[in-house]
Amino acid sequence: MLNSKIVTEIDIQALAPALSPTQHKYQAGAVTAWTGSAGMMGAASLSCEAALRSGAGYVRWLYAQDEAPLSTCNLPVEVVHQGFRHTNRKEMLPIWTSGASCLMGCGLGRTAAVEAGLREWVPQLQVPLVLDGDGLFFFAKAPFVLPTGTIFTPHLGELARLLQKPHLTQNQVESILPEAMAFAQQHRICLVLKGCPTYILDPTTTTAFRCDGGSPGMATAGTGDVLAGLLAGLLAQGISPIHAAISGVFLHQRAGEYAAREKTPRCMIASDLLAQFPSAFRSTGW
Repeated sequence: MLNSKIVTEIDIQALAPALSPTQHKYQAGAVTAWTGSAGMMGAASLSCEAALRSGAGYVRWLYAQDEAPLSTCNLPVEVVHQGFRHTNRKEMLPIWTSGASCLMGCGLGRTAAVEAGLREWVPQLQVPLVLDGDGLFFFAKAPFVLPTGTIFTPHLGELARLLQKPHLTQNQVESILPEAMAFAQQHRICLVLKGCPTYILDPTTTTAFRCDGGSPGMATAGTGDVLAGLLAGLLAQGISPIHAAISGVFLHQRAGEYAAREKTPRCMIASDLLAQFPSAFRSTGW
């Protein structure tokens, strides 16, 4: 039986990664991200900026040169770009092992090339991974080996697909939590079930952590990409998947609350959360 705990500001205050005056950018946390595709470059921009704004010192963005031309890219200038071709994926393996965390899936699309890349790269990762969006779609289709420290970030529709359910509604969430925990235990992942509330399940504990914050305005395209990048950035700074998930979700919701105050829930968009990261972090002592 699962225990339930509501996450509070006090719970995350002590989880902030340590800062050293002598650290360099790689020690601050390096993220390798494969996100975005032609027509979905916002996912790359939002997730990579969120990783940087989390405190990570370095973000390298990988893109398929024949799918996401740089002319469509609007990433922060601080993000390092690394192009590749699917015919030469093996050459990119050293890149995937050079960072402290990886992020895959946001806006990648569902092409055969993307699926092949995920199935080739993910089993060989040696650092924690955040798998989101289209990465979850292909995992649900046929699971692949995951690295230690993986976080899944499904919304209800994606969770239904992962659990092989035809449909799930918000009213069914609490009743499905034991099955979701069994899934997390089976695959040894931390599961962040996005919604209102958001639940965090991790096989290292029998507790379902519940985050009740946020705003209705967060139901807008791109907020999940912001969360995925934030989580990858926190993992890169060396905190555990469950602590990254608890604190990341809380900070993400707090940023959404602040954005709603400034823009109103109707008018806010996902990038407004990024503008509120400093206030959200400051409010929790981070």
